[in-house]
Amino acid sequence: MYADLLKKLFVPRQKILNYYTNYHLSMNSIRQRICWRCGTELEFWDYCSQFNDDEIEQAITLWQDDRIEFYCCECFKLKETELKKKSNVEVVSDSSSHSNNF
Repeated sequence: MYADLLKKLFVPRQKILNYYTNYHLSMNSIRQRICWRCGTELEFWDYCSQFNDDEIEQAITLWQDDRIEFYCCECFKLKETELKKKSNVEVVSDSSSHSNNF
């Protein structure tokens, strides 16, 4: 019953631990992250649990990159909603400007 949940939580952790062991890195070297928008602390394990096994290395690389900022789930949903609204406004304004040409 809980096998999928255990696999989702355990496998990424084991892959990450293996990755760090293979490259002689310390788990203490994982960056602490906060949401770019609201400042909520982001959890590394939650972030990694969203990736497939073969994506863990790339996920860690992104997390550790100083040039990349992350949103928490709530801010991401809010941003996604804002982008959809903006996109709809642009489509409506584009279509109304074309109708004036005829």
